[in-house]
Amino acid sequence: MYQYGPTHRGVHPTARGSPTEFDRRWRLEPADLVPAFDGEENPPRISDPVVEDGTVYVTVSGLVRQYHIVAVDGETGSVRWAKQVLDNGNHSEFVAHPTVTDGVVYVPLPEISDGSITQTVRAFDAATGRQLWQAGDGPALNGRVVAADGDLYLGREPLVALRSDGSVNWELADGDRRESDVSISTARWNWPVTVTEQRVYVPTGSGVCCIGRDGTYQWSRDLVYRDEIFSDGAQPYTPTVGRNVYITTGGFGRLSNGRLLALDPSDGSTVWDFQPPLDSDRRAELVREDKAAFAGVYSTPALVDETLYVVGAHVPEGSDSATSYLYAVDAESGELRWTSDAFANFTQRPPVVANGTAYVAHGERISAFDAQTGTELTYWETDGVVRLLAITDSILYGSTRSYLYAFGEAPSG
Repeated sequence: MYQYGPTHRGVHPTARGSPTEFDRRWRLEPADLVPAFDGEENPPRISDPVVEDGTVYVTVSGLVRQYHIVAVDGETGSVRWAKQVLDNGNHSEFVAHPTVTDGVVYVPLPEISDGSITQTVRAFDAATGRQLWQAGDGPALNGRVVAADGDLYLGREPLVALRSDGSVNWELADGDRRESDVSISTARWNWPVTVTEQRVYVPTGSGVCCIGRDGTYQWSRDLVYRDEIFSDGAQPYTPTVGRNVYITTGGFGRLSNGRLLALDPSDGSTVWDFQPPLDSDRRAELVREDKAAFAGVYSTPALVDETLYVVGAHVPEGSDSATSYLYAVDAESGELRWTSDAFANFTQRPPVVANGTAYVAHGERISAFDAQTGTELTYWETDGVVRLLAITDSILYGSTRSYLYAFGEAPSG
């Protein structure tokens, strides 16, 4: 599942192995996953990987041969099964990212009929690829299914909660909200909702909505930030939930002002507010000189014990241009614990943490940082921009549009 569970803390609790001993185990392209894609004129797309019980699951989509779900042996890279799941046309902008839990793979898929595009959720047996059920229809968007306690959630308008058999538990349309609530019709559907025992948190185009597990509105926050220099539209990412709700709020650009907020889960009030170091005088000077005034964070944070890990950028002292960093922030106080070694590429990808190491995908590179100090331990190059990462006990997985990668220690023997 996205960031290891419905609260999206981004930590693997039992991983082992040292990233300094990792090397590329294997690399697969679409034709390795689905032979029918060999020679495809329009390059297929590989989704973000998800892993369960040693198997890596991805979808592969092309403009001609449609969507396939593929299960890959995580150790060897051999294909365990591949199943074509759509053959009625394709929305080229739609990437179907799978979710797997308790032996079932859930995929939101586009359906095309009479020129219109809708979205359904399909469930497949993780061991065989056999379709178990198909449910719902709604806007065809880059959503992800979030599974929690036997229920399934797909962020869209209306927001839908399904039972594990595909039947509808409840739907919440924008018209059901109170007048003061942030509209869920602007929900950032390419980012999944976050689910706890009592609540569902929905990132929107300007803030966040909190909805009870029974489908009733509880509260909402407009997170647009303004000061004497900036008037930034908020572009919240999927929140992480621990003691508080931790959410980043900024878009990105020359005048971007992304912030990390801790919100009280009961009413959405601000507990603390963090922004990377760039004092207001320096920021104003950069703006007047029409130079980059980056100082923001731009990803779902990972949460390990009482430390948040979040990627972002700021303009370091003595420089006129922004540099990307990983920040470690105290989850209770919002104080900065450390700033990592700088890395080359701006990224919105959330970090994942395992065995004392924080992994960040940025551009055509994956970097491993010491989770206690921020020192870069090693990195790996890829062919293409890496999206989300997944890790098992001892292997790190990542995908670009055209390749699926595995990095880890060499297999014994």
